[in-house]
Amino acid sequence: MCTRILRITTVMFATLLLFFSATYAKAAEPETTKQAGQIEKKELRISNDGKTIVDQNGREVARFVKDIEMKQTEKTSQKLQGCMCCTPECLAYDQKGRCIKTYSSCTWDFDCNCN
Repeated sequence: MCTRILRITTVMFATLLLFFSATYAKAAEPETTKQAGQIEKKELRISNDGKTIVDQNGREVARFVKDIEMKQTEKTSQKLQGCMCCTPECLAYDQKGRCIKTYSSCTWDFDCNCN
């Protein structure tokens, strides 16, 4: 009888500890920076020299390895089908829970919806 009461008490204590630690962890978690208004759409294309991929502003996004070049005929568009949908994600928070360092988390979307 005594071991059964001890077992029930232990299970109840473990359940309460788990519940309160999960509540504390959720309360301490800082706000996320991922919001629908912060999604950046990047349209990519092959650069004129065929050695890099650039975004709509001409900024280099990727470079082909060594001697690889993309050559396209004059009639075809150098724009890649689809868009990169990038969202800023927080990498580090300060002691007050504010985001102090971010990185861009990007996914490729063939329809350019970026939802």
